[in-house]
Amino acid sequence: MPAIIAGFQSGKSTFLAYWLRREIQRKGAGQYFAISPTLRLFTRQMLLHMRDVFCNSGWFEYVGGSQLQFRITELGEMAFFGTKQQQPTTIFVLYATDPDALESMVGKGGIADEAGQSKYSARTFEAIFRRLNVHNARLAVGTTPYEFNAFKTRIYDRWANGDTSIEVFNFASTMNPAFSLEHFLATSGPMPEWRRTMMLEGKFTRPAGSIYDCFDEKLHTVPRFKIPKDWPRRYLGIDFGPMNTAALMAAKNPKTAICYIYRSYKQGGVEVEDHAREILKGGEKFIASGGALSEDDYRRRYYDAGLPIHRPKEWSVEDGISRVWTLIKSGHLMIFDDLEKLISEIRLYSRELDDDSQPTLKIADKATFHRADALRYLVQAIYHDDGRPIDQFGTSYEPDSEDRRANDGFERDDERRSVTRPAQVPGRGSSDQWRESKTKDSRGGRRVVASPRVRRA
Repeated sequence: MPAIIAGFQSGKSTFLAYWLRREIQRKGAGQYFAISPTLRLFTRQMLLHMRDVFCNSGWFEYVGGSQLQFRITELGEMAFFGTKQQQPTTIFVLYATDPDALESMVGKGGIADEAGQSKYSARTFEAIFRRLNVHNARLAVGTTPYEFNAFKTRIYDRWANGDTSIEVFNFASTMNPAFSLEHFLATSGPMPEWRRTMMLEGKFTRPAGSIYDCFDEKLHTVPRFKIPKDWPRRYLGIDFGPMNTAALMAAKNPKTAICYIYRSYKQGGVEVEDHAREILKGGEKFIASGGALSEDDYRRRYYDAGLPIHRPKEWSVEDGISRVWTLIKSGHLMIFDDLEKLISEIRLYSRELDDDSQPTLKIADKATFHRADALRYLVQAIYHDDGRPIDQFGTSYEPDSEDRRANDGFERDDERRSVTRPAQVPGRGSSDQWRESKTKDSRGGRRVVASPRVRRA
């Protein structure tokens, strides 16, 4: 698979169009596709090159409408194949934002323009490769390296790690005789060195806003192995959400104190009980942490489902990021290398840049990084590892001979308790839900006071 990773305006799109023309001549009549990040980018950029290569000689006709396509003409069949074909030849125009459209066709070959843009997700590449498998077809991609994303992990990194099925061609924008460096520098203003390297030279380099800039896949990922049974410590970090619940699981090597993230979970649209059942499958037990300080209701429901979760320390997001960074940098947090989506989020997790391309404190697209949030909670679970049990609201307590908690209820009363705790916590949505607060009495014992929780209107 040829992959052109080059500077912008270097001639990538023109090369892709000519490559596709040759591939059609080589593979014969059938369906092909040309993928662009969006319709707008296709009409502004790729359409011109496709018309020059396929339509200006009368070989193909361009058909607009809801499904853009290029259809071969009789003249084109004679020019490409030397005889009229029983099967028509069509180039379908598709978009990276709609991978489902790829699932309805079987392609003999295709091109992907600007495949390094964020519109190309891991799901997009998965759909492309699935539809090419039938004919053992090839894909040619061309892009400027915009960011660390699915293109880098699915194509560039595979090539860098020795995958001989991928051949990378790299050249700078200045290799195009029509490109004017003087005009570009005069109109673009000052440019940070990292951005210049990516945009003009077409080489991947870490952006200035990268949060986990210490992360290096060669140093901090390992091939999957079976977790030994004598590693007793398992940790869980979970980011709550009705549509995007994400969790990460790690195990600690007791001899080296290195934690290995071995499993990633992300699901939406199901109940808490279903999440807990899936996370706990296989009988694993975790020291878990998750949710914001205000999300006690989630923690209570997970507790009822058999998964106690620590209430987080009062760390800010920045404190959590700092602790994750420290564990990665020190080599005490490793990731199984087949957890591609987590690795991609770590690479993409970055800060917004200001007008001078310098990082700000604001995290770019923070709402989309659910695994990265779960990573912060996972590290909290590791720091929470004090061996103490927790209650249904995620708060640690000190057990003693007089104050033992059973998992099936909390009904107790003695001379030191003014209120009997209910045997069962009322269910979600009940108007008489109970919240606990814990204080010390004058004798040093633990007194539990229950008070009704007001339901929001």
